[in-house]
Amino acid sequence: MERLDLLSKVKKKHNEENISEKMAKSFSYRRHEVVNLCAAVKDFKERWPALFSESQIKDEFMRITTVNLERTFMTNLDAHTTKLLDLLKGKGGSAGTKI
Repeated sequence: MERLDLLSKVKKKHNEENISEKMAKSFSYRRHEVVNLCAAVKDFKERWPALFSESQIKDEFMRITTVNLERTFMTNLDAHTTKLLDLLKGKGGSAGTKI
């Protein structure tokens, strides 16, 4: 029932808080689908379209790992930026000249 209500909420704009609440409540059910039913991504996306938004990807990652995805990504990106830039500048062609 929670999933069906969530599907109707996803279609409305400016409803992020309500969607987040419903996604948090339905986490155990989604987890069951992934672990026990091995749902295909296509089917999973049809059943849980909200999960494929940027904010819900971050929230779901936090639910699973208790790690802030964006903060961790940005911290690691900062740590590797110099090496990445050197690597990309070393590339020939348009990829190297656009940087």
